[in-house]
Amino acid sequence: MDARLIHHTAPHSVESALACLAAPVRDWFHATFGVPTAAQRVAWPTLTDNANLLLAAPTGSGKTLAAFAPILSQLFSEAQSQQSLRCLYIAPLKALSRDAGKNLSRHLRQIRQRTALPRILIGLRTGDTPPSRRRKQLLKPPHILFTTPESLAILLTQPLGRDLFKTLRWVIVDELHALAPGKRGCDLTLALERIQRIVTTNGGTLQRIGLSATCAPLEEAGQFLVGAGRHATVADVDHPTPFELTIEPLPRESDLEPKRGFIARLLERLHLVLKKNRTTLIFTNIRSIAERVCFALRRRYPRRKREFAVHHSSLAAVRRKRVEMRLKDGLLRCVVSSTSLELGVDIGSIDQVVLIHPPGGATKLLQRLGRSGHKPGQVRRGLLLTAGAADLIESIVTAASSRSGQIEALNIPTQPLDVLCQHLVGMAIDASWTPEDALQLVRRAYPYRLLTRDDLDRCLDYLAGMGRDGRPWLLPRLRWQDGKFTIVDDRTARLMRRNLGTILNEDARTIRLVPPPNESVPTPVRAKRATDASFGVGALDEAYADRLQPGDRFVLDGRCFEFKRLVDDAILVEEVFARPIVPSWASHGWVIAPELAQRLYLFRLHVAEAMRESEETALQFLRHDYHLADPAAVEVIDLFRRQETLSEIPDVNTLLIEVVATEAGAEYFLHTPLNRAGNDALVHVLLSRLQSELGIRADCVVADLGILLSLPTFDSLEAPLWRHLLNANQFHIDFSAALANSLAFRERFARVATTGMMIMRQPFGRRRKVGGRNWASRRLFDLVRQSDPDFLLLQQAEAEMRTHSCDIDSAHRFAHRLPRMDVHLRYLSAPSPLAETWTQPAELRPPVGQASSLSER
Repeated sequence: MDARLIHHTAPHSVESALACLAAPVRDWFHATFGVPTAAQRVAWPTLTDNANLLLAAPTGSGKTLAAFAPILSQLFSEAQSQQSLRCLYIAPLKALSRDAGKNLSRHLRQIRQRTALPRILIGLRTGDTPPSRRRKQLLKPPHILFTTPESLAILLTQPLGRDLFKTLRWVIVDELHALAPGKRGCDLTLALERIQRIVTTNGGTLQRIGLSATCAPLEEAGQFLVGAGRHATVADVDHPTPFELTIEPLPRESDLEPKRGFIARLLERLHLVLKKNRTTLIFTNIRSIAERVCFALRRRYPRRKREFAVHHSSLAAVRRKRVEMRLKDGLLRCVVSSTSLELGVDIGSIDQVVLIHPPGGATKLLQRLGRSGHKPGQVRRGLLLTAGAADLIESIVTAASSRSGQIEALNIPTQPLDVLCQHLVGMAIDASWTPEDALQLVRRAYPYRLLTRDDLDRCLDYLAGMGRDGRPWLLPRLRWQDGKFTIVDDRTARLMRRNLGTILNEDARTIRLVPPPNESVPTPVRAKRATDASFGVGALDEAYADRLQPGDRFVLDGRCFEFKRLVDDAILVEEVFARPIVPSWASHGWVIAPELAQRLYLFRLHVAEAMRESEETALQFLRHDYHLADPAAVEVIDLFRRQETLSEIPDVNTLLIEVVATEAGAEYFLHTPLNRAGNDALVHVLLSRLQSELGIRADCVVADLGILLSLPTFDSLEAPLWRHLLNANQFHIDFSAALANSLAFRERFARVATTGMMIMRQPFGRRRKVGGRNWASRRLFDLVRQSDPDFLLLQQAEAEMRTHSCDIDSAHRFAHRLPRMDVHLRYLSAPSPLAETWTQPAELRPPVGQASSLSER
């Protein structure tokens, strides 16, 4: 690695840090904030020395001003003489860019009130920015532009937009850890290299600054920021403020008289939280539960229902902004969010964060806890409520990982070719390129540092419409002239601009309120008003919305709406007082990290060992080592006692397989130390071998730490057969064979083909679905595979299945260890306590996370 790591043990003194700032900025900062934070004291001298910097510091440690203060010091000295773009701020969310811009504008007004200084112009450019303002920014550039990766990519394809970057001096990437693990991050690294080329060509230099609250490994994150072969200073700033987190299981339904459901039990506990807090932020993992909880809270407190709100990415932008503003102004008592408020959107002071179910990892737990307090020195207070054994154990281990700093490592994608195709098209819109020049630029982006000329040529051939036999195959996006590639024509350039971006939102139906009746306004005008943004509520997945009929009632925005009619593809609704159904949204989700799955597995062993000495020893172990109160500790002890009584807790050298007879055959519960992605890879091979070698078709459920196989026969499968079915020989070959016709592979290809510009999300004219819904996965997949089995987008989809949807490497390592492991077969009358969590109702065990949490442009 080229990144130079600086552990923050001795920050610069207050005096030396403040000396890095120009007098007007220094005096304002001292009068407004007093002493710089540790993050600011380590950042300002580094930035003053013109070094690239990755600043890793907890939420609320003043990272934004750590980046901006030295920049403002220099901008004030040159603002009068130069009206040009000097600083670019990039954030993963539109709301975060908007809030950062507002806060910086306020700071600038305060500085200029203290002394006569030239005005520094600030601009915001996102998907919500009106076209008139965008044009004005091109003609009269701001000194500082706040944007998102998607808007940046579009700006780079416009001649006047590219001209903006000729004078660029600084680029700030905020919440870097949220971008790096996905294709949005790869998209950003290529955009930054294209900007770097523009800056360098015009004789300038570009200083890159990255900000992150939770990021590991820091050296790799630094290289991701600055590009391959460049130097970065990486500052890791510890925060002295601990967090206070209570893990508490909700009472079991069987323990209550009369019995109450999940939401009723949850509301009873939340009532106590709301009584003692002025403002509470509740996180769920999926939008449907967020809607249920908000609706239930508004029903429980009808006189104060306006003090409760829900926030997620399927709500209209104007609704989300209103919630954020009211929360910041202290007008809301409680907001329920899926994941959309995890990042640093400015929401003011939060007294306590409540998490319903574990968040899926230590990084996300720290991010959510950081939303409380949110100022230096303030304690982060959180309550994590669980509704089942699996939730409880995962929460305990996740919290322990957070306390010890064992956050999940960034999993930066390796050269996704579909994203590269987008940028090759964007570069071709800009100018003519030789393949050698293009390869040199692309390899500077960290995810593409190992890109081969062969892979580049395959992308260029595809974009030029050529098949593997050298004949025209697809509609070309590029053309060749004198050994260089460029865009086909202006119409193609316009079409490509409409379809840039790596965020693939599911097809959705807009939900709008019916305008209030007004007899003096003609009906056509009232219908037109229904399309105004002020009447927008949100969106539902099209597949779900199309099943609705007039009169159906559903919950959205924490309110009950009744479907009235369909107008121009929008569903018009009226708010009613009734009991609604809860919509479902498509969610690709995420899985817990492999290292967290290993810790979960080891945690069970450690508790079991302590219990063999005595239950009191185990209780003391949980209290001391895991900071558990007695209700949670007792529930863990009770769970493991029942598991040991009915079956066993497997160790690292044992494959435990529990067998339960059913009316249809038998259920086999395989306990593994793998997360869902690892088990998904394992089960692909297992199902394929069961069918090919034994002629048995099985159904399965994949979970963290286990697999459930449902077989149509009770013929006993003994230990030697399991060793054979799970052996490591030809594991990758059998996985590929199992993957070839799977629905998951087809769906992954459809997403890759869309990102890779093979399928247009927004064609010219009225939006239409070529071939009907799911045409890409249902028909195009077969056509492409038949024509070219080695097509690069097919190979990209398979690579993502191996590394993203499935973790074939972890599964293969497990299969390699199996010959040295004992296989324990236990025949039970019912699933064991650990195994029964794999098939709990979705209400108790929701899928972790949702892919659209960052789906804002």
